[in-house]
Amino acid sequence: MTTRADACARLLDDAARATTDDDAVDALARVAAIASASASANDAAEASALTAIVERVIEFGRADNATTRRSAASACETLGKAREGWLGACARALGEMTRDEDAGTAKRASAGVGALFREALIVSAVKGNATRVVKTVKDAWSAAREAIEGASAVAVDESANEGTRMACAKTTETAILALAGEGWGSNVVKPGHKTLNLEEMMADAVALSEKLQEALRNLSEGAKPTGPLALVLVAALGKLSVKKAELAAGCTPVLIAYAKAHAVREKAEIEANERASAATASVSKELKNVLLDVLRNGPTQAVEGGMMNEISTICRDLGAGEAVDSALRHRERTSRGEPLGEKRASFLTPIGGGFKRARLREQVPPPPPPQIVAAPMTEPGILHQILVTLAALVNSADRSMLDAFITQLAPPALADAILANLNHLPPASQYYLAGRGANAPRPPPPPPISTMVTVPEPPEEPAEPLSVVIKVDDLDAEVAEAFRLEAIQRMLAVGSSVAEYGGAEKVTLAGPLRSSLLARLAASGAAKSAGASLEEETMAIASALLFTAEGGGVYETEGVNMLMKWLTTLYAQEVAFEFSYVPYDQAISAAIECLTRGVAGATSTTAMASGAKKPLSQLLCDVPSLPGVVWRAIRVMCRLEEGDETAQYPTTEETVVLVLGVLQDIILERPPARDEALEVCLACAMQDDDAVRGKAIRLIANRLHPVKHLTERIEAYAKDGLERGRELGKKALVEAKALVEAEAKVKEEQDAAKAAAEEDAPEDDAMETGTEAKTLETEVEEEQVDHIAKAADSAVGPMLLYCALCARNLKLLTGLFEAYATLEPEIQLALHRPVNGLARACGPNCLELCEIIASPPEGSLSLAVQCLNTLASVAVVPAPSTLLNAAESLCASHDGDVKYLAPLVCSFDEERVRDLLPQFIHASSEIFASVLDTILSVPEEEAVLSPVAILIAVHEVQVGQAGVTLKQLVDACSVCFDRPDVFTPQVLATALQQMVEFTPLPLLFMRTVIQAETIAPQLKEFTLGLLRTLINRQVWKMDQKIWEGFLRCLKRAAPQSFPLMVELPAPVFGDVLQKFPALKDNLRQFAAKSSVPKAIAAVLNEP
Repeated sequence: MTTRADACARLLDDAARATTDDDAVDALARVAAIASASASANDAAEASALTAIVERVIEFGRADNATTRRSAASACETLGKAREGWLGACARALGEMTRDEDAGTAKRASAGVGALFREALIVSAVKGNATRVVKTVKDAWSAAREAIEGASAVAVDESANEGTRMACAKTTETAILALAGEGWGSNVVKPGHKTLNLEEMMADAVALSEKLQEALRNLSEGAKPTGPLALVLVAALGKLSVKKAELAAGCTPVLIAYAKAHAVREKAEIEANERASAATASVSKELKNVLLDVLRNGPTQAVEGGMMNEISTICRDLGAGEAVDSALRHRERTSRGEPLGEKRASFLTPIGGGFKRARLREQVPPPPPPQIVAAPMTEPGILHQILVTLAALVNSADRSMLDAFITQLAPPALADAILANLNHLPPASQYYLAGRGANAPRPPPPPPISTMVTVPEPPEEPAEPLSVVIKVDDLDAEVAEAFRLEAIQRMLAVGSSVAEYGGAEKVTLAGPLRSSLLARLAASGAAKSAGASLEEETMAIASALLFTAEGGGVYETEGVNMLMKWLTTLYAQEVAFEFSYVPYDQAISAAIECLTRGVAGATSTTAMASGAKKPLSQLLCDVPSLPGVVWRAIRVMCRLEEGDETAQYPTTEETVVLVLGVLQDIILERPPARDEALEVCLACAMQDDDAVRGKAIRLIANRLHPVKHLTERIEAYAKDGLERGRELGKKALVEAKALVEAEAKVKEEQDAAKAAAEEDAPEDDAMETGTEAKTLETEVEEEQVDHIAKAADSAVGPMLLYCALCARNLKLLTGLFEAYATLEPEIQLALHRPVNGLARACGPNCLELCEIIASPPEGSLSLAVQCLNTLASVAVVPAPSTLLNAAESLCASHDGDVKYLAPLVCSFDEERVRDLLPQFIHASSEIFASVLDTILSVPEEEAVLSPVAILIAVHEVQVGQAGVTLKQLVDACSVCFDRPDVFTPQVLATALQQMVEFTPLPLLFMRTVIQAETIAPQLKEFTLGLLRTLINRQVWKMDQKIWEGFLRCLKRAAPQSFPLMVELPAPVFGDVLQKFPALKDNLRQFAAKSSVPKAIAAVLNEP
């Protein structure tokens, strides 16, 4: 009886004897199917026989034929899944095959490793915790770990095939997620599991993720930092960052570092070639999607430590400003636990579809203040004793004793002592503050405070109370100021330390009463300190109100509210009495300086990302008035004006971000000041400072322009910026060209002086003079180029706001192209870069932009072509029909010039590309090279033509087809050979092997054979095979140029080609000897040692 094992053995014998790849592949597939179906056999003999079959299948993984090895990899995966006893052996075999020299085999093995790793993990989880764990289970898990380690090592190996590295990277990503417990029911693994340990698995996952991080770092620093491998690694690390917090801490920084380096490379490409390559654009798109996903859905570890801000900046630079805002809002809602599907009413829908909606601040009424426990009023007798003691200590001039006594007093008693000596408050306020809590109802007008205090009988040596001994108005200026500032600081300190004072006392001095008292005290009319200016005194008060007693730049919880009440009190005094001891303008200037002094702490990453209102915004949105000093301070901090010595405002980039946010809040929340704030914002968007201008443009385009009542004014200002830039550039170019001419004149004079010096000086001195002159000449040339570029940049600056608004209102695009047509050529060139960014932001589906490309306004063709190239670089394959139709229309309107179709060649089908190829070759070698690079920029399996097909298609083009000349065909072949990393020896051999069977042979076939052998000497034996095939096809009867090329190859290959020469017919052989008589002696020697036809020997023996 024939068993299934016997059937498998026969099939394996057939596979070993197979003469074709298909037979071996079919046999191995049938073996895998039969053995898998028999995996559950209970018969020990048959099970042992099937195990031997599996071992034989594994041996086929070492076969000489790559197709057989690939089929063996598929069979190993099938068999490993069928039976746990085979799982370990198959996993080890596949792990070894990931290093196979054939890329197809390695990729197939990598996929099998991923599948068997998951299978081994599940088997170990389910069966690895039994009372007695089977050895095969442990072996399977050990082998799977070894296999995945091998696959991850291949992913990092820079010498491995790129396709193999991509497959291994994907497999490693799958294994990492499985180790981290994703997607297989890891909850079955409990602490104490005999085979698996969740902590060890997570450590393995982290170690594997570090290998992917290393691969991306090496790729970024290598010669080819973009491409399909970069896409796979970026996607893998992004997914790991989102899925697991333990992995995010390592993966996200590597992604950010790669993204920053990529942005620099992309910028350099655009500056050099006026557009990024397709590979670079694909990586940019993938980075944008991955980082947005991390920003939106990643764990806290993925965005902590400033990474959220870095990711936001990178995504905005990649043209995803709206998506960043949406992701941040989503993250904020989820962190607050809000339902994501609930529609919010705090959105303002702007005009036009697809624009970002601007969210206004929700006006939520503040919660009612907490009930404050009123402390009882200090007993009159005790208060009298406190006042007497204070008076005695003040008279004794012992400051240390006074400080010690005051420190020991309870806060209510200290407050009552201070209030008893405040002569500037009305009696009603004194009674209210001293005798009632914050929540007590206001009493009727009381008698003076002196009538409320029953003073006991004075002692034998009575001491007058402090209110009698020392009056505030009797103090000199210095003591009065010190007393006032110290009172403010002590009131700030009291209640801030729970350790020193009880909870009730702390609460008593908190809240609005304490703030009001501080504001009134700060606004009281004490004379300024001796030797201190009014500015210094005002700054001291503002700092005392704003910051805690400990200092350190930490805002007091109620510090901004205290500043607000202080400013309100001062403003009320000026309005009511037309007089104030501290001018309101001076006070608000000091407040702004205090709030911006610690700007770094005030605008932390978390605060910026969450959209929390800044203290400076809170102050300037709520104070009674914004005088001119406020706008001057804002303009100084935005670098629109120079500061002076009276007020020192910071001008760092953090300050600029803060102030622009404040201006936004003023515009949206303080209508009377809207015009002035908007004017400052627009001025920032037009200024020369790139950092300030860029931030202002983003604020206006993303936040302010969508607001309906601001849109028209912003667009009008931006349109004026186009004309302003044109006029400014025209003037700057005239000045730059004048400088260039002046420097050219200086250079001529220097050349004349150098020539004269060389005639008179000795030879050594002449050489030194010449070297100095050459150095000076280089410097002058560099400076000339810099003058023109600087002038062009100064013209483009005012136009950038309009460019940014075009992405929000697509109707503005036509105005941009019309303005471009009026610019000088140098300014037009400088405008290409921002417009390329605009095109990326609009995207290839933008109908308005595609309509302009199809029929650009007169004089703007070069800008339309730039936009076409940019859209093609970011479009998916195939590109949208709107973009394809625009390119076709542009081509048709310019006499069928195919250079406009070159960027989109990957979106056409193979037949169309082959039809266009002669036209590309005829256009120019540069256009053909760009077409070639575009086709080769996508993965080979997705490309419309493979490298082999491209080389064959070029040789199939006939001279005269679409006007192609022989020289243009030769140039096209040279373009292919200039890319040895694509047209490898294997590709050349494959193409030549196919073309040698063509009838007729391509005109440049023999030339390509010679060129291929020159570039790749390892093809010499292959070339001899081609020559033999041509002899069999009677090459001497073909085209004369083919025959001459064949003879040249024969001569180059001598003496290895002698066996081929003697196979030629005798007459043809005679012609060869006449053409190359120098070979005759060597051929005679060869004939003497070998057996040659008699006719050939006779020809050789002829004199």
